Amino acid sequence: MKKRLLTIAALLIGGGVYAQTNPSFVLTAKVKNLKEGSRVILLNYKLSKGEKSDTLGSAIVHDGKFQLKGSVSGPTYANLLINGNLPYQLFVENSKMELVGDSVKSANVVGSKSQTDYIAFKKMVAPIEEEILAMSKPLAKKQTNEEREQFIKKAEALAANRVEKACSFATQHPNSFVSPVVLLTTAQYKLDFPVDAYLPIYNKLSDAVKRSYAGKLLKYRLDNAKMVREGDMAPEISAKTPDGKDLSLAEVLNEGKLTLIDFWASWCGPCRAYGAEVRELYAKYNSKGFNVLGVSVDTNLEQWKKAIAEDRTEWHHVSDANLKIKKVYGILAVPATFLVDAKGKVIAKNPKVEELAQILAKELGEKL
Repeated sequence: MKKRLLTIAALLIGGGVYAQTNPSFVLTAKVKNLKEGSRVILLNYKLSKGEKSDTLGSAIVHDGKFQLKGSVSGPTYANLLINGNLPYQLFVENSKMELVGDSVKSANVVGSKSQTDYIAFKKMVAPIEEEILAMSKPLAKKQTNEEREQFIKKAEALAANRVEKACSFATQHPNSFVSPVVLLTTAQYKLDFPVDAYLPIYNKLSDAVKRSYAGKLLKYRLDNAKMVREGDMAPEISAKTPDGKDLSLAEVLNEGKLTLIDFWASWCGPCRAYGAEVRELYAKYNSKGFNVLGVSVDTNLEQWKKAIAEDRTEWHHVSDANLKIKKVYGILAVPATFLVDAKGKVIAKNPKVEELAQILAKELGEKL
């Protein structure tokens, strides 16, 4: 009898163990104007280019509603796609959440503490993002030097302002899983990863936040941000030109005394404004030993070639569509530039046009 009772107890205990479920989330949407039959997919947001997103949940809209179920290892930055579009970014947690509003884009998520933190940050930077969005529109084909200079200065000021806001938020929220995410996404607006500003903040983040996907990536970026510094030798570059030929940095260096390695993209307004000013310096100093190697991060090669023709940047160009060169140089955002001497030594990193002009005048024997 005793043995039988022990057996039953063991089964009950074992059954209890197996009946336990992993932490999970349920996201229910009650949003107006959802099209019947639309496919909804929730993907985790990868903060590093080249990483493949994982599907966290999927559903079909029925009677203007949908429900997503799944599990995440911790608060997770995610994309909510409806019929392939990208209308909403949110933080998913293992809890009951509700998406409510008049439309998906303007909806609010109830039940996610991280989402509440994220919305607070978005409100802080909303005016800055509106200005950045306006500046990302194609530049007028004809701009004066003064207009281009003002454009670049404004872009730099906005980027610096956004970094300030992100640092302020993360300092005030060391236990929030949103903090490393906003630091990483904000760094994309800067030419150089803001190590000096970010490192003290990272050190004060909670251990749980540091162990998160974004926390680990932030640590990686901090460790690698100064991969190529002034005084270092520029890593070799070998890539395809617009006409499909191979070109190396070594070949370009052999042609002159100073070479500007310019990482850019056709869709980057500040890149093209910078290139327009460099074009004038190139016309003045090319015959005296100044060269330029444009390294495009465009994935659309036709847009890349079109931009070269439109901007009349008649120097060397290669494509880094797979972003391998960008990674070797430790670049997170464009524009990014490196001025190197004939041996490939970096003598200036991200020089402003005025600084570049002064260096060229000094090194190539011209007076301003």
